[in-house]
Amino acid sequence: MIAIIVAFLLFVSNQKMQSIAFNLELPVDKLFTQFKTKYSRHYSPTEEQLRFQIFKNNLKNIKALNEKRTNPSDALHDINMYTDLIDDELPMNKGIPVPVSSYDKEHFNSKELRKVEKPWNEIPPLPSGDSLPQNHAFCGEYVSKNTDRPKVDLCGEVFSQQNCGGCWAISLANLAQYLYSNLTYQRYGCVKTPPKFSAQRFLDVTTTKATKRCCGGHPRDAVNAVKSFSLDADYPFVDGSNRNLCTIRGDQNPSVQIQMAITGYKTFGISKDQNMVLILKKLLHHYGPFLVSVKVSGTGFSSYSSGIFSFPSTSVCDTSSSSFMTDHEVVLMGWGVENGIEYFIIRNSWSSGWGEGDNYIRIKTTNLCGIGWRIGDYVYPLNMIVYANTCKFDKYCNSCNISSNICSSCTSGYSLNSNNKCVENTVKLTKFHSNSTNVQFYNHTI
Repeated sequence: MIAIIVAFLLFVSNQKMQSIAFNLELPVDKLFTQFKTKYSRHYSPTEEQLRFQIFKNNLKNIKALNEKRTNPSDALHDINMYTDLIDDELPMNKGIPVPVSSYDKEHFNSKELRKVEKPWNEIPPLPSGDSLPQNHAFCGEYVSKNTDRPKVDLCGEVFSQQNCGGCWAISLANLAQYLYSNLTYQRYGCVKTPPKFSAQRFLDVTTTKATKRCCGGHPRDAVNAVKSFSLDADYPFVDGSNRNLCTIRGDQNPSVQIQMAITGYKTFGISKDQNMVLILKKLLHHYGPFLVSVKVSGTGFSSYSSGIFSFPSTSVCDTSSSSFMTDHEVVLMGWGVENGIEYFIIRNSWSSGWGEGDNYIRIKTTNLCGIGWRIGDYVYPLNMIVYANTCKFDKYCNSCNISSNICSSCTSGYSLNSNNKCVENTVKLTKFHSNSTNVQFYNHTI
């Protein structure tokens, strides 16, 4: 009897989480009218005909996806702010694969290093033995299921990229919220609403060919050029209204206040012969949320509303194809299990109201459609862990530069680690250690 009651409560909970805003049984013309009202659409007569046809096609796909549901936790799809758009108009970009320099190619093609893992693809050190929980999340209501870390939401309001295809920069701003909240929690034992961090500073980067404002970019190049995080209030986002802004305008505020120093990053790519799901879980468990790239166009991703999303098992997600390329940068921030379905949790950067909660999507682990993917031996992957710190929250920092947020010396008995954080000289490595990089690694997340 108790089991039946529990099952019923879980069913009710799932139904409350999974609901759709539109009655999809209504005639398409009525739904289109409701859509235009809700999202304040105003077209010319010619464009109205075009948008209605696109809307009708997308509605057909939405209904087809919903008809495939076999589990109460399967994804629900619904009309949203993107239902009158084709895939090429979605706020994403094709990404800019960055080839490795000729020097590095020559070096790693030498006879003695030919079989060595290329450092840009190399997976960061991970413990061989590790007990992973069933549910593990850093943001959103998903933290309520945590068992081996605090049930604390380390993310604030999502940064929306609006119409700009600058997900490569906006995802960095969203990741910064977690990094900042994690530091404040470690220092003070509580989390205040994290501020919005600037994405425009990264969008304005001029020092590389791999950052093209709203027309695509690579987060690695952005971080190499801008080695810190600032607030959106001090360097505001202005590119949201136009997806065709491709001309770089340069740094608009060189003296902007720094909130966190970016102390390093690590790109990585996971090959087909490795356990993708296990590696991604271990990386999350020990490094916290990080950036990944995913294939969005042609997958049904844009109409997602709630539940566990399954990428299509078709050629569109075939990473072995020479034509495959991801097109959207997001933040991987957790995993879990519901009704026997294992999933990863992604934080997106689209308009308010998209997805589950505030821009979240749960993705079934059986098909990740490019997440964690290794592009090639001599191409920098789009998966990236970012390390950041501020000496303002380091109680053992003896000399803190408030302009750069860099600590130059620690109090007695402490020394700086690779993340510019003061750690006790006698501290034991609690998780794992890499001699090859001469860096001590800690489970730095709460």
